[in-house]
Amino acid sequence: MSSLKRVMTVPKDTVYRVTGLPASKTEDGLRTAIRALIEEKLPEDERHLIELDVAIMPDCAKENTWKVALVKLLVQKQEHNELLQFPYKLESQPTGIWQTILDGAEISFDRHFHGFTQLNTPKTDSSINADIVAITGFSAHPYGSWRGKGELRKMWLKDFLPEDFPYCRILTYGYESSLINYGISRTMDYSEMLIDELKLIRNTEETKKRPLFFIAHSYGGTILGQYLSTAGAASEEDDELLSALYKATYGMLLFAVPHNGSNVSNMKEMVEDMGNGARGEVLDDISPRSSVLRQQRQAFANAIEDRKIISFYEQKQTRMNKKDLQSEKWIPRAGDYETVVDIESAVLYLPNETKIALNADHSDMVKFDSERDRGYRLGLEYLRKFEKDSKAVVARRFNNVSTASSSIRPYQSTVSEADEYIRRKRYSLNNIKIERLCRSPLPVDQCYVSLAILERPTERIQPPLDTSDSAEQPPSASIDLAQIFELLAKRNKCETSKRRIIIYGQAGVGKTTLCKKIVHDFIHGKESALHQAWAPLFDRLLWVPLRNLKRKKPPVSNYEEMLYNEYFKVMGKNGQRLAEELWEKISSTEGDKTLFLLDGLDEVAYDLINDDFLVDLLNNRNVIITSRPYTQLPVSLDDIGLRLETIGFGDDQIRQYIAQDSSTKASADAIFPLLDNRPTLLELLRIPVQLDAFCSTILSSSQNEIPETLTGIYEALVDKLLAKDARRLDKISPQVSHTAHAAKIDLQMKEETSLIECMAFSGLYASAVDFNAQDRNEVIKASSLKLAIDETLGQLSFFKTSDPSLDATQQTFHFLHMTYQEYFAARYFVRQWRQGRKLSCISIGMGTTHDCLTGRSLIRKRKYDPRYNIFWRFVIGLLQGHSDEPKLCQLFEALEEEPRDIIGVQHLLLMVRSQQEVTSVRRESPLFGEIYKKTKSPLEHWVKFWIKIRTQFHGKTTKPTPISALCELLPDSLVIDAFRKVCRDDDHEFWGKVCKERPETLGTLFDLSSTRGTSNWLITMNINDIRSYRLIPEQALKSFVKLLKSPDSAVAEKSHRALQVQIQLPQSILQDLAGLLHGSTHESQHLMLSALEWRENIPELVFHKHLAFVPLFPPSCNTCLQSVSHILRRQSTLSKNSLPDFVLHDLIQLLRNPKFLTMSVT
Repeated sequence: MSSLKRVMTVPKDTVYRVTGLPASKTEDGLRTAIRALIEEKLPEDERHLIELDVAIMPDCAKENTWKVALVKLLVQKQEHNELLQFPYKLESQPTGIWQTILDGAEISFDRHFHGFTQLNTPKTDSSINADIVAITGFSAHPYGSWRGKGELRKMWLKDFLPEDFPYCRILTYGYESSLINYGISRTMDYSEMLIDELKLIRNTEETKKRPLFFIAHSYGGTILGQYLSTAGAASEEDDELLSALYKATYGMLLFAVPHNGSNVSNMKEMVEDMGNGARGEVLDDISPRSSVLRQQRQAFANAIEDRKIISFYEQKQTRMNKKDLQSEKWIPRAGDYETVVDIESAVLYLPNETKIALNADHSDMVKFDSERDRGYRLGLEYLRKFEKDSKAVVARRFNNVSTASSSIRPYQSTVSEADEYIRRKRYSLNNIKIERLCRSPLPVDQCYVSLAILERPTERIQPPLDTSDSAEQPPSASIDLAQIFELLAKRNKCETSKRRIIIYGQAGVGKTTLCKKIVHDFIHGKESALHQAWAPLFDRLLWVPLRNLKRKKPPVSNYEEMLYNEYFKVMGKNGQRLAEELWEKISSTEGDKTLFLLDGLDEVAYDLINDDFLVDLLNNRNVIITSRPYTQLPVSLDDIGLRLETIGFGDDQIRQYIAQDSSTKASADAIFPLLDNRPTLLELLRIPVQLDAFCSTILSSSQNEIPETLTGIYEALVDKLLAKDARRLDKISPQVSHTAHAAKIDLQMKEETSLIECMAFSGLYASAVDFNAQDRNEVIKASSLKLAIDETLGQLSFFKTSDPSLDATQQTFHFLHMTYQEYFAARYFVRQWRQGRKLSCISIGMGTTHDCLTGRSLIRKRKYDPRYNIFWRFVIGLLQGHSDEPKLCQLFEALEEEPRDIIGVQHLLLMVRSQQEVTSVRRESPLFGEIYKKTKSPLEHWVKFWIKIRTQFHGKTTKPTPISALCELLPDSLVIDAFRKVCRDDDHEFWGKVCKERPETLGTLFDLSSTRGTSNWLITMNINDIRSYRLIPEQALKSFVKLLKSPDSAVAEKSHRALQVQIQLPQSILQDLAGLLHGSTHESQHLMLSALEWRENIPELVFHKHLAFVPLFPPSCNTCLQSVSHILRRQSTLSKNSLPDFVLHDLIQLLRNPKFLTMSVT
């Protein structure tokens, strides 16, 4: 016997795999032989120290030839001086094997479990229902990682599942993933190994068609995703077994699979410390924003089709490893707690996906101590569903050749199959989910979307002059999206005419979200009003973001090319054939039932002159076009039948959004009063993208720090995302990033932010939204930055790529939202303006750098360009620091310089918008205060001129200015004069905002409304606008009291609400309410009384006047009696001694009313 001195300890509870056991031997015979073999290696007096448990399983590849044993070695004590030869060898060489002879057969012991290991013996009285395959994560053991941590150390795949699935084959798959190994395998290599092993164990006619389920943890799911993508792309002719694997795969349990990357910084530090660069490369594959993951994620999502996905995500942080500085050794689970895979990475948001949270950390979420563990019970439930439903589904796949193809390989080249591919793949729920400014995804059906649409008069060819201020519109003016084609038919008096609609929307108002909503309802919302109204009109919907046509160099020039690039590019030559057939169908007379949804006309407007294909695309007979308002339609464009406009949120919608958003709902009650006191901030939040930005930053702000300008909101949001990027790029530790000052993060991210700013300004100057490889190289050259630009952009939160599956040199990048581009462009301008430097203007797309411009030159060229509206607001907002005040004054002086627009409207708009970004502190400063005063005088003259024009001409014109800034600049007399001279019903939008911004003018305005006989609808609208304000002036409150007796119930009710929400009512108002009780209807009396229900300590004189009318209320007037009951209970200062005898008498009579007594008690 060979014996060795002990130099290391055998783990107390280790499982070894024994392979090569002859199948001809009985299980009992094999157990006895293995025990004898092991005991032979021990001295006789130490055999009692070892306890063996031997389980015999079939060999999953050759079950008729070989068997496999799982040997659990329990060492009772470890005081002996000698150690078994094979455990010693396998502990010192974990990936090695120990070979010996057993009854003439060569057998092998190992503890690495590489390849497939079967964990059960299915019952033989029926056929096997399915194979269940478990794939472990990176640097985890194929057997040990699934074992519980309890005293019994149960391995649930072996100890629990076989009892619940007696007719399934259960296997675990292992691969070389140790950190200390110097292997060079990457994700693709591991996937190919998995495929090869699967082919070995599923190569008979029966096993090929057997349903296949997977259980994958962490990186094991990444390997699984690559396997499914590869299998989905295989044709039966090229690789029958691989194609069969794809058809047989039915469902999978995914435990914390990092689809969007994993926190591998701790492991990378360990690998680097060991000098193991090869292992670091595979960790790069699963790091956040990995190009490998981006490509695989899209391919995996496309390959899923009807396969079931159950995604489990962790809800506990994992304790990281820590290096001991003295011993320089790494100590497991001794470091900080961090989230390894967050929910946004672990969930794919696919149609067939179920999301489940587990209260466990990344490692423990697959370790179940008993069958009662919640994770096991949930997984068991879904596996049972898989077993029940999979057989019929998989059989159909094998029997139906046309649907056996993958999502990556085209179906047979027919138009119906092309349509089906577009519906299921291009417009899958995953592909149309909403991505918020903070990068978190939202499914369309779970996203709060306001789709208020207003009709624009067709005679108004130009969009409104005001392109920055979104008006709140009355609900009655809104148009149902589902009914726009019905409205178009009524306008044109013909249902079969061309259906051509354009929808305008300001920057950030949600035009692309609107497109996704249309696609979602048309494709997935079978019960939606839109689907039911549009499905009879159209066979297919083709959504084309017009910016995509510019990405390709040279630009797309025909329909076949457009269809191929948008929908079928991943299919190669088959995709080209499919695109040609689809276009042939569309271009025929039957193509009348194709609707083109063309998104973002403003982004390609400058190409319309020289692009015949683009004009032809826009001239299709059935088309919906979206655009920013300033875009001029070319004369070559066919007539538009209906012009619509998406508008911003109203007050109630803003509050509903804040109450529902996860970032703000907890503090909604504290936010609402703040909005009441900051009307300018409320105006900003009418634009959805600005409301999204506000909600994304509110958690990191105290109430006093909540920004009051658009720039302030974006500064907070960008700081938050830069901190996130700094962590991702290892520029700052996760612990420090949460508390680090923005200036520190800016310093750490200086090169990256300089790159973003240069790209943003270059794109804005060149009217470019996409940056190809050549453009990016030109930016790097001009900026003299030392960055790997493609890798850097892929790690930044502000960019998206055109197609993650392409090589970096073929990809184009664009900003996540245009407002990010405008913000960073403004940062570049401000940086140069502060330092007195020129602007480097790179002509994106031409590869040349133009002569540098001074800041004043750009102002002269672009100050009235509508594409720069938001840019100039950001520029002014960024110059609000105390040290910036001289530069801010210089900027306003430059804006006032020539050239000026001839009429003056554009200049007025520019100055008013600019004032919106100036903080209250800066307006009150002596230096800028003079600039502020100079702005008011010409503004007043212009508005007086406008009033005069509107008095003489009755045609409808557009409002001239953003209301919040206008009302702040104009004196009360001018506001009231404007109302007196030009107020009409169709001015409700403008004057509703005036009332909100200047509540002190309410009384006069309401009196004027009554004198002029203005409709109650206008009055109701005004009340609705200002009733959320808690301190309305007394004169206005008197108007509300009078309106309580209005015959229009809506007017009376909203007046009552406006009074009811006031923090305090003056005594004169209380007396007015009492005076109106006499002679009023019971309905009006109830409104007057209920306005006082929650008032405490009403003055006695007023109280007596109200109670004097109690006898007038008949017993049947429950509402009035209830109001009196509430009033009495709130008056803590009243006593019976303070009440007159007649009042006490009336109260006694009132108490005899059983209805009143019940109300008082309750």
